[in-house]
Amino acid sequence: MLASEEIKIISDFKLLVSQKKFDYNKFKNLYSKKTSFIQDANSIITIQNSKLDNDGKEKGAANERILLLKNIVALIFEKARELEEICLEIETYRYNFKKEILINDDVNVVLEIEEKENIKDKILDGMNDVLIEKSLYKNILGLINDEKRIKNLPDNSAENFRKKINTQLKSVLEYFDRPIEFLNYHEGGNSKSNSPGFNSEKYLDTILRNGNSKIILIDQPEDNLGNKFIIDKLINLIRQIKFQKQIILVTHNPSLVVYGDAENIILAENDSNKIYYKQLVLEDKESQQQICQVLDGGQYIFDQRAKKYNIEKLLKDMQ
Repeated sequence: MLASEEIKIISDFKLLVSQKKFDYNKFKNLYSKKTSFIQDANSIITIQNSKLDNDGKEKGAANERILLLKNIVALIFEKARELEEICLEIETYRYNFKKEILINDDVNVVLEIEEKENIKDKILDGMNDVLIEKSLYKNILGLINDEKRIKNLPDNSAENFRKKINTQLKSVLEYFDRPIEFLNYHEGGNSKSNSPGFNSEKYLDTILRNGNSKIILIDQPEDNLGNKFIIDKLINLIRQIKFQKQIILVTHNPSLVVYGDAENIILAENDSNKIYYKQLVLEDKESQQQICQVLDGGQYIFDQRAKKYNIEKLLKDMQ
């Protein structure tokens, strides 16, 4: 038989085991609930994170689109600003040009481009429905927005606009290829405001006296000249410089040939559409006759020359 103390010890031990078992089951239930809660929480977090990732991606993509749009808008405004500056430069551009080149102490050659057409008006003339009072920039913006049309072309493409501008400005560009040339006289006036005869005198004097010209070729220098200038000035000038320069004249004026003491005369004849050339000299009688047939008043000039230099007497004395 067990003693009462032993029975009590066993009873207390059973009670302790039972209590521990109860505590264990309680802990197990709590742990199970905690595990389930954690799993549920993780599931919720995973779902929410997934949603956040998608939202974040969409937000990131939206931000990229906004940034791209900002860059495009900035580029458009930059190009618009550049276009406005170019249009303003075109509207204020003046292509009149003048340059003087010193020829000698008496004359300057002037190259001049006169502004006869307005560039803005020429460009706008190639467009429909333009507003002349508006700037070139605003009219071109209307073209870009298809509010206006390029004349006689199917659409407002950049290539068509370039073609139209080239066409419209062709006449303006031609002024640069053909500048006005005239002489400024240091004594006053210029060749634009003087008579053809006066200008011819100045041209010939300038050409013949130009120290840089060693060979001079002039076609019919007597054109627009009075006979007095030819005899009193031009012939004397030719005689002064003929030994310093090679002077070649194409002329029908007998005074230039005879009084200018031409040393080598080349006579051109047209025979059945063929040009023949003969070399003549003033002192040869047969040559003189041929020269007289070509030059108006040639015989009179030869007679006057003979009297002036007493050529007939000299020839007789030599016989």
